[in-house]
Parts: sequence; C-alpha cells; structure tokens
Amino acid sequence: MTADEKIKEAEFFLQKIIENYEKSPLVEYYFHAFLTSTRSISDYLLEDYNKKYNFNITDYEEDFRKKFKDKCYETGGQPRNLINGMIGKSQKLLLIT
Repeated sequence: MTADEKIKEAEFFLQKIIENYEKSPLVEYYFHAFLTSTRSISDYLLEDYNKKYNFNITDYEEDFRKKFKDKCYETGGQPRNLINGMIGKSQKLLLIT
C-alpha cells in the first residue's frame, strides 16, 4: 500500500463517520479505523520516500526513522526538505477534516 492509498483509506473512514455520526457503536468502529489509518500515513510516507531515494532501509529495522534521517544527510539531502514534501502530500486529508 502507498501513502496515497492510506490517505484514501482514512478519507473513506472519515466519510463513514460523517454518514453514521448518530449510530452507536458503528461510529466508534469507524472512528477507531480512521485513527489507525491516519496514524500510519507517516510510516507509509517514509517508506515511499525510502523507495524513491533508494535508501534500502528495511521497514523492520530498529529505529527506522533515525536511519531514514541519517541516510538523508549521507546523500546530501536535508530531511526537512523531504518532510516538507511529505506534509504537502498529506495535507489533502487535513483539508477535508
């Protein structure tokens, strides 16, 4: 799954929350799924950029985020620039909430 697909998944669950706002316990189930989806978006963004820049960090490695940041510096990039790109990508979801 890509970050874009994860964002679409979160949008799906947000729409279900809106549609079922007054239906308990259904709305709680959708809310939990929405939170889980949105929380994982940053992980999928990191993995997308890991592949894009050929950092070759396996996702099961301990301290993936630190290794990602270190690789950015090693290759002459700035993690902040990558993060700004990621934020722009995930703002689609924030606009609808």
